[in-house]
Amino acid sequence: MDCGIEYKICSVCKINQKINNFYKVSGTERFRSWCKACHKDYNLKNKERKKVYDFEYRQVNKKRIAKVTRKYHISNRERARDAAHRRRSIKMNNGSFKIYKKELLKIYNSSCFYCGSLNKITIDHIVPISRGGTHSIGNLVAACAFCNGSKHNKLLVEWKYKT
Repeated sequence: MDCGIEYKICSVCKINQKINNFYKVSGTERFRSWCKACHKDYNLKNKERKKVYDFEYRQVNKKRIAKVTRKYHISNRERARDAAHRRRSIKMNNGSFKIYKKELLKIYNSSCFYCGSLNKITIDHIVPISRGGTHSIGNLVAACAFCNGSKHNKLLVEWKYKT
């Protein structure tokens, strides 16, 4: 140790390096035995092999992965929907911004922006993503399932003041 800076020897390259050159073991205070540079080299050399392995793993464990994913989506509905909106917005090049869980919960706990109902609250994009709207807190409002479903991908003016 030198001036409070810890050192560790990489088990691959055998070089004594500062501790911040090692990845942490998740959920612990320990560090991995390989340095970041050795991990990077290994990953680059084995990129194709890892790709094949990951594909085969997903094929063999399809049902188990689907079950875990479904369980996550049920227990984290707001986060799953937010991720889906974000993916769609990015795919359409509309722009996507970080929306914090606190902001999502505030929307889900408010009444419908259009009719005032408190039943089956969902998130609605004022300017729909399919029409160029962004996935950002400024474009989101609470809407009951009925209003959100009837509005679909219309602008507010088209939906509210239809003749």
